Amino acid sequence: CSCGPRRSFQRLEVCAAESSSDWNGDFCWRAAESLWQRPREIFYGEIIMALLQNKIAVITGGAQGLGQALTERLAVEGCNVVVADMKEDQLKATCEDVAKRTGRKIIPVVCNVTVEADVEKLFAAAMQNFGRVDVVVANAAILIAEPIDTADAEKWRAVMNVNLFGNFLTFKHACKIMKAQKSGSIIQINSKSGKKGSAANSAYAASKFGG
Repeated sequence: CSCGPRRSFQRLEVCAAESSSDWNGDFCWRAAESLWQRPREIFYGEIIMALLQNKIAVITGGAQGLGQALTERLAVEGCNVVVADMKEDQLKATCEDVAKRTGRKIIPVVCNVTVEADVEKLFAAAMQNFGRVDVVVANAAILIAEPIDTADAEKWRAVMNVNLFGNFLTFKHACKIMKAQKSGSIIQINSKSGKKGSAANSAYAASKFGG
């Protein structure tokens, strides 16, 4: 953008006047001054919109709860989203609802993050539909809480498998794409349990600390 002298402006990294694909990232002071007069929430919201507009996001565990909210927010902020979940009916319903309300492309992929072939299929779907992956949100997780002295060993292992090994597989296949395209962001949804455990919560806390 070439709309006058550049000045230092802490925290503003996006030209508010961006509207074309050839924007080169230069600072636009005139647009910034205009934006700064708006309420703070709108100001920062529009910067986020500029950052995420037309980006391609992949999210695991995105059909319900926090994952569903994240899927919707990514779409609202301008992303096309590939959504992974094991619950096929809920996955389809969420994707159809978010697509209808936001006008973005929302692609459902049934995926078990502990199975590498499924995770590979997830990222293949993203590349087939959009040709790139800009943002990955590793959200899939389970919680099974049992006292350590009576905990079922296979349930304990399942928590570690989804929350830790599942993240590893997600990161692995995301990095393959992002390394090749030399760009991308990975976000891991973690928990305070990773810093401070709680009663009957050893598996979940260990998996979140490991992540």
